[in-house]
Amino acid sequence: MPIVNARKATPTTQIPISVAMTSFNSVSYIREQVVSVLEQSTAPTEIVISDDGSTDGTISVLKECAQADDRIVLTRNSRKVGNTINQNFENAVRRCSGEWVAFCDHDDIWLPEKLGVLYSYRESAPLIRSEERRVGKECRSRWSPYH
Repeated sequence: MPIVNARKATPTTQIPISVAMTSFNSVSYIREQVVSVLEQSTAPTEIVISDDGSTDGTISVLKECAQADDRIVLTRNSRKVGNTINQNFENAVRRCSGEWVAFCDHDDIWLPEKLGVLYSYRESAPLIRSEERRVGKECRSRWSPYH
């Protein structure tokens, strides 16, 4: 799956949201996930991806994505931060500059309106989350917004 709608300019529908994404050995689905974030109907300011020492080609795919779209910021942990995903997310969040931060695991596929709908609830809820729907034979997740 190629990076579609890749750009080097700021979109007109951009909102002050950073997406904090983590990755670890996810070469088989990381491109699809990144594309689902890039193709949001309301675009994030940036996508900060923290990789926790992938050895399966994930980094090559992420570098290609970062070259195609300047919103992608790729970081690699200097050493594997361990069995907890929380530390890897913390590394990503520390590098985010948006007013709001959306969390995204490396194997999630987002519906195109997710960020826009979640952002529309920002004045009415201190914390906004979305519902998960499992799809496909691998039970991969697709996320539906609600607050």
